[in-house]
Amino acid sequence: MPIEREEMQFNVLLVGAGPANLTCAIHLMNLINDHNNKIKLRLIQGNPIETEDKIALIEKGSYIGAHAFSGAVMDPISIKEFLPDFLEKEFPNEGIVSNDEFHWLSKSSSYRFPFLPKPMRNNGNYIISISKVTTWMAKLAEELGVVIFPGFAGVKLLTENNRVIGVQTDDRNLDKDGIPEEPGYNLFSKITVLGEGPKGTLTRQAIPMFHLDQGRNVSTYELGCKEIWELPQGRIEKGKIVHTVGYPLNKDTPGGGFIYHLSENKIALGMVCYLSSKDPYLDPHRKLQEWKQHPYLKNLLEGGKPLYYGAKSIPSGGFYTIPKLTTDGLMILGDSANMLNSQRLKGIHLAMKSGILSAETIFNCMKNNNYTQDTLNQYETQFKQSWAYKELYNVRNFTQAMDKGFPIPAIFHLGFQMITGGKSLGSSSSIKSNHTSTQTISQFYGSNIPKLSPIVSKELFIDKLSDVYLSNTTHNEKQQSHIIIKDKELCIKECYPQFGSPCTKYCPAGVYEIIENNNEKSLRVNFANCVHCKAADMKCPFDNIIWSLPQGGDGPKYTML
Repeated sequence: MPIEREEMQFNVLLVGAGPANLTCAIHLMNLINDHNNKIKLRLIQGNPIETEDKIALIEKGSYIGAHAFSGAVMDPISIKEFLPDFLEKEFPNEGIVSNDEFHWLSKSSSYRFPFLPKPMRNNGNYIISISKVTTWMAKLAEELGVVIFPGFAGVKLLTENNRVIGVQTDDRNLDKDGIPEEPGYNLFSKITVLGEGPKGTLTRQAIPMFHLDQGRNVSTYELGCKEIWELPQGRIEKGKIVHTVGYPLNKDTPGGGFIYHLSENKIALGMVCYLSSKDPYLDPHRKLQEWKQHPYLKNLLEGGKPLYYGAKSIPSGGFYTIPKLTTDGLMILGDSANMLNSQRLKGIHLAMKSGILSAETIFNCMKNNNYTQDTLNQYETQFKQSWAYKELYNVRNFTQAMDKGFPIPAIFHLGFQMITGGKSLGSSSSIKSNHTSTQTISQFYGSNIPKLSPIVSKELFIDKLSDVYLSNTTHNEKQQSHIIIKDKELCIKECYPQFGSPCTKYCPAGVYEIIENNNEKSLRVNFANCVHCKAADMKCPFDNIIWSLPQGGDGPKYTML
């Protein structure tokens, strides 16, 4: 029996309330309002563009900012372009970067690099909470007339005659026969804009459906775990940021740590690890806890109090993984399109630039009442002519270098790239998908199975479940699990003996757990813990896990991340 769904019609439907889509919404409304005012004042000829209830945005988080997560140090180049008075509009920030340090950590000491290459300098950039920034941007968009629906997850692309015509939202409260008490909506739109973040649910449907990754490298990711701490008076140096490499990571696990001094005696610290690591026991959350035991961190944090926690996957594949950005009725923005500069560990300014360019294309579509694919393709054309494209092109081989092993030999490749504008030293190699990079226990460790390093400072160590509590994560546990295991027997018969069930390590929220009962093992999925990082969908060595969407509004509830 078919499910009856309510329908709504829009000209533009944006999926995801990240910086890319919110920039698109704000810039589009400003362009339209300027156009309509010029017609009203008889400065130009033409028809005004109707916007009332025509431009809408849906967001799976229970409120705007609930699922927004980043480091974050933001390059203001894009926000100055589309919102030059952003400071007058009370742009929320934790200060301008004034002191930028880079440290190499051994197990017990720290060495500060005396010189920073230009791409790694942050003076003049803004330290922000992306949760606060997206909340602020959403308010601006609503004031301009954008209709915003938090708590609605887009679960299915609607298509007709090989064209995207909208999105179906999530069903809720399914009965035993799978019939929803609250069916999702069919939201129809002339243009659907995907800014869902890394490996978004609808983006993942669109790319193979329309062959948007043809000729591109496979997408790869990093995983970042972040905590916010409140420190005793006198320890915060507002405007200071520190990046670290070295301990507790090694050649086979590239990545690094960051420390951002915030206002009001708070500090953001996090650990980022490449999911291309060969280590089957990779555990970025554990690496974060070990990192905090280093004297440099320990002296800073002792006597402090942890306040918030979150985790997120980061698209690290770079230039060669950017898909085709448009198809008939559809545009892809920001992290969903892998627009991130891994060398700078920055993507917000690139996401915003994609929002600017997409808004300008949509404006032309609405002004001329022309929504053909040829018109939408102007977005990709403009992107290829922009500074954002050039910036990503200049670091096109960064991840390939890091995958060779950091610091040696990656540092030689990275130096060559900086001198030559991104050229590869030797033959350029394609990167492997994250799930194929993990080695078996015997391949990676041989007979030397590692023991967990002892935790010295108990007050600095936070276990995964305690950190999940700090993320304010909640799910309706009566719903079906949004995490699907394709073959549960494979987990126990092959993955556990060969790889040691990596999902029980790398998941930063303790979602996956091996249970033993009467010598029988099984994989338990604690989906209510999930912080929506999607790492398991990227890293499982058998590609045996599918991360789908829980009902809208569920998940973390970030306020400071």
